[in-house]
Amino acid sequence: MSLSTDLFSRSLARHYSHFDVENRLLFTGHSHQAWPDAALEGLIESFDAAARAVDTKWDIVFEKVDIMRQYLKTSTTTLTDYTRMAKTPIICLYDGCPDWM
Repeated sequence: MSLSTDLFSRSLARHYSHFDVENRLLFTGHSHQAWPDAALEGLIESFDAAARAVDTKWDIVFEKVDIMRQYLKTSTTTLTDYTRMAKTPIICLYDGCPDWM
């Protein structure tokens, strides 16, 4: 591993504090990989929104989706097709899927 890669990895470790990545390596994929601390914040936010809004929680969800959709629509002009395809499911939730899917 190069020095710059090692420094970059160490700079990211603080964002994965719950998984203690500074002291252990996780070589697995999907749900067994280290989740960033922001994931916990998102889970708590979604739980609180569901508890608070119950039947109208989807209004909150679609506000968030709209923010992401706008971001992705403006950023996809410079993305490769593969990256654009990877981000498409989020847009499909709100706007419907593009013709090429």
